[in-house]
Amino acid sequence: MTQASETRPEQRATLPEGYTENARNLSDTKETTETRDLVVCIGGEIRTAMTARWYMGRSKSASVVYCSIWVHEPKNWSGWSGHGRAGGWGYCKVSQAFEGACDSAGIKLSRMVGGVGRSAVDEAMRAIVLAAGWDESAPWGIVS
Repeated sequence: MTQASETRPEQRATLPEGYTENARNLSDTKETTETRDLVVCIGGEIRTAMTARWYMGRSKSASVVYCSIWVHEPKNWSGWSGHGRAGGWGYCKVSQAFEGACDSAGIKLSRMVGGVGRSAVDEAMRAIVLAAGWDESAPWGIVS
């Protein structure tokens, strides 16, 4: 399990009471640039607890990054989803778009993720699946 640094407080996530369905699968109009799945091993079975997918426009001049997330509960596969976007320059657009997707899904994070890098996204994904009820002691990993 990834350990939080002693100088940095551990990331925590709070999910809304009701499920949200705000994700957008943009693969019909955008190019998928990355997909990251947080998987958990439960009873010898590998299950996807959360998926984050990033997209960009197909033109050479595209600069906006889009992100959609899907978070699943371990028991009934219902969950939360959202989408976000980030443009401009001078910061990590991947993590900013991810934070926007969390906001769209109603997921509150204890630490800022947007613009600070991909490791912050990984920490947030772990905190989100724990808040969704996945077993903290189960083996897990993030695959792309």
